[in-house]
Amino acid sequence: MAHFDDIYDIAAYGYGIITSARAREAGAAPSELNRWCADGRLLRRGHGAYKLARWVPTPYDAYAEVNLNPPQIR
Repeated sequence: MAHFDDIYDIAAYGYGIITSARAREAGAAPSELNRWCADGRLLRRGHGAYKLARWVPTPYDAYAEVNLNPPQIR
């Protein structure tokens, strides 16, 4: 539970979004991220990107998610 509290604090500064790299820096193992997704605490938003399931939406959430996966221009 302590790792999830750390993840929550980090994600709170990023509009509810955290990357697997930031979670790893906080001490969370990839298996924990998978378990939290299965438990419904995190939502997978893309490769290495997660969003808190219980997060009060803000007008800026969509912009934060776009910045994680910017469109490819060719």
